[in-house]
Amino acid sequence: MRSTSMVLAAGLAASSAAMAATINVNHFADEFGENAAQCTLREAVQAANADAAFGGCSAGSGSDLILLPSGIGVILARAGRDEDANATGDLDITGTLEIRTALANNRAAISGSGLDRVFDVRPAALLQISRITLANGDPTVFPNPRGGGLLRLASAGLIGSELEFRDGFADAGGAIAQSGGTLSLNQSLFHRNRSSGKGGAIEVSAAADLALRSSTLSENAAGSSGGAIALTGADVVLLNNVTIADNVAATLTNGAAGGLYVESAAAVGAHNSVIAGNSARGGVNANCFGELDAVAYSLVEGASTSVGAACHIGTATALVTGPALLLPLADYGGPTLSMHPSLDSPLRNAGNTGAGVNCHSLDQRGETRTGACDVGAIEFSQVFTVNTSSDTPDANIGDGNCVAIVSGLCTLRAAVQEANALSGRQTVLAPGLYTITNTGSGDDTGATGDIDISDELNLFGSVAGASRIDGNAQDRLLDIRADAAVAHLRLQNGAPGAANGGAVQVSGGLGNVATLIGLRLNANMAVHGGGIAVDNARAELFASLADGNLISGRGGGAYLTGAGASLSLIDSALTDNRADGDGGGAHVSGGTLDLQYATIARNRSVNGVGGGLHAAAGNVPTVNRSIVADNTRGASPLSDDCNGSFSGDRNLVGNDSACLGMGANSQLNVPAGLTPTLVGGGVHGVAMPGLAVGSLAHGAELGECPRVDGRELLQDGLGRPRPTLINSERRCSTGAVQESDRLFADGFD
Repeated sequence: MRSTSMVLAAGLAASSAAMAATINVNHFADEFGENAAQCTLREAVQAANADAAFGGCSAGSGSDLILLPSGIGVILARAGRDEDANATGDLDITGTLEIRTALANNRAAISGSGLDRVFDVRPAALLQISRITLANGDPTVFPNPRGGGLLRLASAGLIGSELEFRDGFADAGGAIAQSGGTLSLNQSLFHRNRSSGKGGAIEVSAAADLALRSSTLSENAAGSSGGAIALTGADVVLLNNVTIADNVAATLTNGAAGGLYVESAAAVGAHNSVIAGNSARGGVNANCFGELDAVAYSLVEGASTSVGAACHIGTATALVTGPALLLPLADYGGPTLSMHPSLDSPLRNAGNTGAGVNCHSLDQRGETRTGACDVGAIEFSQVFTVNTSSDTPDANIGDGNCVAIVSGLCTLRAAVQEANALSGRQTVLAPGLYTITNTGSGDDTGATGDIDISDELNLFGSVAGASRIDGNAQDRLLDIRADAAVAHLRLQNGAPGAANGGAVQVSGGLGNVATLIGLRLNANMAVHGGGIAVDNARAELFASLADGNLISGRGGGAYLTGAGASLSLIDSALTDNRADGDGGGAHVSGGTLDLQYATIARNRSVNGVGGGLHAAAGNVPTVNRSIVADNTRGASPLSDDCNGSFSGDRNLVGNDSACLGMGANSQLNVPAGLTPTLVGGGVHGVAMPGLAVGSLAHGAELGECPRVDGRELLQDGLGRPRPTLINSERRCSTGAVQESDRLFADGFD
């Protein structure tokens, strides 16, 4: 088997033997010779192509290096597709060139602004790029087909690392179309790319070589086959430590393989990789289709070694089985979003450290893989594992060891204290049950009371172990003042006294993002925000439930304050919460509340208004495809689902008499139709209010389940597939749960 990386390395080495020049870009405009005092990216590419000074850029000389100022955002603005002289449209590369940021720890971005793709690497050229985001490309001109929404590679070479490809669109290869040549990418992300034909992210044809390592392809979509990757004429393809998940195929016509589609390829190898959780319209060959020559130490859902299988494995070694249990695409550290394995994932420690293709040395975030490496793009790294239920602080904060005083074991408190003190992003694994007994509210050092997260952190509980933190009515549970991802925990019995956020408070500034996945915020008390309070920071709730919280102020389930506050609820629910003041479910005092496929039901405002949702004047929450119904207000409860001004559409609202803007296509003044008790535990371990037989929310929308940004939602809050076939039609339900209407408990119609 010919090695793609060897071919590229040889080409780069040969080209670097020639004289080289460094060209420094000093302006973000998209000029082509207009200003001699400014060196723009397009002019730098021209100077490198022609080996001559151009615009305000110095001359190239053989194999050149273009340095972009860190943080720069270049927007291509010179309209004119199908021009190959670099003057309009995309940036045409004709020689040997490297483009990267000047500083190793910084990034830059280039947008095609919908005028064309970003790069066109012409035949015999060689491009090396790193630390760059390519976005918003579209080379299409009806009716002539065009490939490569962000980059086209024709009989040329490309080496890339730490790249992000997003929001590209083309007729084939929503991000990259490769026809011949060699392509090698490390530590990169493809997401939100679309093609009307094959290859939502990548299409490879014409005897081309492809190597992907420590990279993620997620939330891409193809009109026909290969939601992530389509191989229609490839030569040698290597996937090593690659995660392909949550991609969609056949959105416009019949097709197969939301993940990997192999129509024609000389050899395809998947090593230490995961292809799972993808979708194809009709549910056939959801993850892969075609011939995979060698699959080793990998999880490929739907693949088989049986001859004649739709996705056939020629040679199988140490296959990983079971649900992948990946967390949603989010910030788990590093320069790009990723999909982290959960604590219970079978991908952990399942990679190859022996003969054959070993795990790639670095994961997508740049973390070093050690020991028995993990399958997929992300490695569990810098981990503290809690091994006791006691609650005492760390004995020597900052020494790199989680050793609590008294017991000498790793307590939850000690692990988070140690993680806060160390540089970089740490991961704390908390698989058990923990009770806050080290009392003392108002402390922000983490020594007493709530668990203070003051530095980047991943905190993961166990779905299988039903992990739980109990506040013991002494303080809230988590005080988050930094970027953090928290998953699979039940946070209960929090009581911070005369403060906000019974279970979770998120604060610390607009740069902080708390990503909360599979949480149950239950039976907590506070002044405002029984489940969660967000103060001038950002939080995202996925597949989570806030229920049974009781507060003296506003926002029984959730509370937002501060102009920069932002809270998104996706596939999540606020139910059975109670507030003495406004907003039994949620109250927006300031900031942005975004509900998508959420359920806000059975909440109550005792002495205020907005039993479900309340927005103070000047705030306009967004509500899409959500249930806001069966909420009440008053000592003698009256129907009161929302109060204020809202935007969005396709909702089910029980009583809209006190709220504006729930959408022309919404179902108004109808009951929620929920089950009286919570149903299921789902892949994230959180039960949800289900849809009872006959609910008008069930299958309310024909077709796929789009999010506001146009991406399709493939799972509901229980991890069940979205959409489902109902009477032979693909339909999407409103609210947090997608269920099939069943007349009998055994499921038989």
